[in-house]
Amino acid sequence: MEQQKQASGETLTFRIVGHAIDASPITRPMVGVIVIAALASLFDAADAYLLGFAMPGIAKEFALKPQTLGLIASSTLIGMTLGSFIWGWIADKVGRKIAFTGTILMFSLFSGVSGIAFSVSFLLGARFLTGLGIGGSVPVDASILAEFAPARIRGYSGGALPIGWPIATFISAAVALYVLPRWGWRGLFLVGFDGVLGYESMASQTVCANPRADGSASGRQGDVHYAFRHCRTPPGVLLK
Repeated sequence: MEQQKQASGETLTFRIVGHAIDASPITRPMVGVIVIAALASLFDAADAYLLGFAMPGIAKEFALKPQTLGLIASSTLIGMTLGSFIWGWIADKVGRKIAFTGTILMFSLFSGVSGIAFSVSFLLGARFLTGLGIGGSVPVDASILAEFAPARIRGYSGGALPIGWPIATFISAAVALYVLPRWGWRGLFLVGFDGVLGYESMASQTVCANPRADGSASGRQGDVHYAFRHCRTPPGVLLK
């Protein structure tokens, strides 16, 4: 009787949701979420590498000393450090999908803004805010993947995230090889901005609400049921 009530989807708990996901077959939407998370990691890395390729042009245009260039790079890293804490907290409060979309929009927007910087201080601020988005994307990507992937594939699907960093090395080098002679260092950030925005549009349709959220919490039942339908996993399935 209790299982029938649970299977009807009236109230979902952590145990019910987690068991259903772990016992369900691998579906195409689940694979889509894993791919989206891996691509987010790739874009995070690509933006960081593009900054390195842009540095000689930045130094020449603004007549910068090595110490100032180091400060520009450090501003991104400081933003990443703070972003990992801030966005992790936001994701716990308002949900993974909102946080995921917010981090992607933030680092793509301010990466593009970096390409129109008219002063060193402007560029420092833009890179710091870019870092906030990149740093927030890392833990949010990992949590989304862990929540949507069944336990039996969670380990190696989680290992797919760091693969994006070495792949991004080659992609960034190819982009820089083509863009720098034509549009200079500013073009690197603007091209990255367009690419990530296109990715964000696709990602926002693929990633749904956290399926392992506490369904008993006020206002969360609708989100959890939508997540189950999105992944084609019926609530309460295989609760033996």
